[in-house]
Amino acid sequence: MQQPASAPYYYPTPAPGPMPQPQPMQTTANINITIPQTPMPQPPPQPMQTPANFNITIPQMPMSGPDSMMTTCTSCKVNVSTKTDKELTNSGWIWAICMFFFGIWPCCLLPCFMSSCNSTTHKCPNCNAFIGRYSP
Repeated sequence: MQQPASAPYYYPTPAPGPMPQPQPMQTTANINITIPQTPMPQPPPQPMQTPANFNITIPQMPMSGPDSMMTTCTSCKVNVSTKTDKELTNSGWIWAICMFFFGIWPCCLLPCFMSSCNSTTHKCPNCNAFIGRYSP
């Protein structure tokens, strides 16, 4: 079943002439605010307190290098020549693995012999206490 075609609907056009202007809204409010003029009370001055003198001793870690050195062990309080252990750092391992996988396998052991890829751990030979670590 077909529906009959409807005629187009035309909207009416406004009449010619001046358009009425909207009127602005006018509001008034009377607000009275009073600020008190009384001064704020000041706290009484505190007497000067003299700081207490404390003597704090902080043990200094000795300057460590890649070689064994003479120092006093902080654990057993003995003057010793440190025992050193060298180990490959994480960046050294990464360089070695990258050289192996990218076809430079003859050079992959090179970071093991470079001082910049090794860290040195200093220990006491008497009590085996950790004294310091040197990383270039």
